[in-house]
Amino acid sequence: KKGTNEIYIIVKGVRGEEIAVYGDTDPSIDFLSNHIAKNSERITLMLLFLYAFIGFYHMLLFVKRTKEKYNLFFASFCTALAVYLYTRSNSIYELGIDPMLITRVEYIFLFYTTFFSMAFFECFLKGKNGLPTKFTFVFITLITLPMFFVEIVIAYKLLLVWQLFTLITFVYSIYLMIWAMFKKHQDSKRLFFGFIVLVSTGVWDILGSMGISKSIQNHG
Repeated sequence: KKGTNEIYIIVKGVRGEEIAVYGDTDPSIDFLSNHIAKNSERITLMLLFLYAFIGFYHMLLFVKRTKEKYNLFFASFCTALAVYLYTRSNSIYELGIDPMLITRVEYIFLFYTTFFSMAFFECFLKGKNGLPTKFTFVFITLITLPMFFVEIVIAYKLLLVWQLFTLITFVYSIYLMIWAMFKKHQDSKRLFFGFIVLVSTGVWDILGSMGISKSIQNHG
């Protein structure tokens, strides 16, 4: 329609935090319907439901066979990942929850995915959880507890600590996979292939959030 159109951009920041616009694509002006189509979350919500369903299924397996604790850890990992994905979607803002609270919940569940995944691999491949998994649980808990009361700027720094620590746990998990293959574990090869895919996406996501992957693309 002809006439005067006004665009208001409200930038809200937190003291001590860098103000920036994040995204893989450049900002653009378009019709709302076109933006909605471009930013459709159908795939994200489908993955969310899939992770939640798999988590529920493995939780039922654990309830039926409580000695197989790896089912509990895998169910917890899938559930935590589903909650994390939901906090990253735009749908959660329809609940009217404080965005800062959403960020805190997002980080808490994200942090514990590291522990649950490591506990699953060690329990499944070795039959029990050793010192590395116990240390991971203590470390993740120590950086998670402050999320309930620290300022969001500190929460961002704790996120960086988690990212660096998770990269280290990836190395230990790869060692577990290689060790299991030498021990001729029945499912080690199939698990290793899936783990490589998980690690690749996880590392790229961490590097992306740290701004490293984008600099690699720009120099590529």
